[in-house]
Amino acid sequence: MNTNVFDGPQQDIPAVLMNRDRRVAKQSQLLRENPNQVLVAAKLNIPGPFKTSPLIRRFLKRGCIALKISGW
Repeated sequence: MNTNVFDGPQQDIPAVLMNRDRRVAKQSQLLRENPNQVLVAAKLNIPGPFKTSPLIRRFLKRGCIALKISGW
């Protein structure tokens, strides 16, 4: 396993849940403000207490770029 994947800051459960609630609220707001649009959400389900690192951010960014290139 590449240990560089998990070299970011550690998150506790309350922070993870708060981020989830914030994400859901933002998505709900976007859908209310743009009822005729489609919302595409990209996120990674990272196990354990380390939810981000430079490698994880790069992976997510490349995925978002791939969606944009494919016509989304």
